[in-house]
Amino acid sequence: MLIDSDGEKLGLLAIDEALEEAQKKNLDLVQVSASDAQPLVCKLLDFGKFQFEKKKSTVGTKRPKKQSLKETIKPCHRGRNFTVTHKYWS
Repeated sequence: MLIDSDGEKLGLLAIDEALEEAQKKNLDLVQVSASDAQPLVCKLLDFGKFQFEKKKSTVGTKRPKKQSLKETIKPCHRGRNFTVTHKYWS
């Protein structure tokens, strides 16, 4: 079974005919079903673009790391003054 890049079913074709169709449209022939499925389902698509879109969608879901603020209070040696130190931990 061959599926076009638009999702349209082109029917059952021999592998040679499917490869020829992919070359005409300047696309890749990609098997989308399990290897033991009957009939095999293949799709015409631009595989490089598919990988880029997949990577792009997974990169966008990462959250930036939150910085935590650690505050330390140290007594000063001269009298009753205190110094406050702020440190950012990533």
